[in-house]
Amino acid sequence: MSPHDDHDPDAEAGAEAGAVAGRPDHSEGPGIPVVPAAAGLLAPAGDAYDWFRRGSALLEQGNSAAAAELLAWAVAAEPEAASIREAYARALFDARRFVDAEREFRALVSLAPDDDYARFGLGMALWRLRQFPEAAEHLAMAAVMRPDRPEYGSALKQVRATLAARAEAGLDPVGSPDEGFPSAEGLA
Repeated sequence: MSPHDDHDPDAEAGAEAGAVAGRPDHSEGPGIPVVPAAAGLLAPAGDAYDWFRRGSALLEQGNSAAAAELLAWAVAAEPEAASIREAYARALFDARRFVDAEREFRALVSLAPDDDYARFGLGMALWRLRQFPEAAEHLAMAAVMRPDRPEYGSALKQVRATLAARAEAGLDPVGSPDEGFPSAEGLA
């Protein structure tokens, strides 16, 4: 069951009872959310390092959804390992799971506030979620931390241009998910 599926009473019961044998604990750790990982399934073969290594390889091969599923187990086993959480956040972003990516990049920023890539990733996820003002804040921090990374400055310029266009159009600086783009019929 994915995090986007409807309510799962079995997963909720397992979380209330604590960790169930063969699957990660679904409770939140001290300030760092533990990722729900494949509720109801037995853990894949190996340990956290194996899951991280195999998940990273899948991510590099362009298999972001498969990487996210495997890396979720690694994050659940090692929630404070920044390298594992970064790979997981990247996989979620590449799989277009922006709400989940935002949560994981935010957790990464909590673990390592001086990590420029964590700020960049959080800004990019927030941008995709139409949270333009907060996206601009994190992208600006990343750009200041690493002015040698042109993609940071480019993303910041685009978000700031979006904010300016929204202000000029009289729109709220934070977009809403139901704010659609014109359909093909509307353009004809």
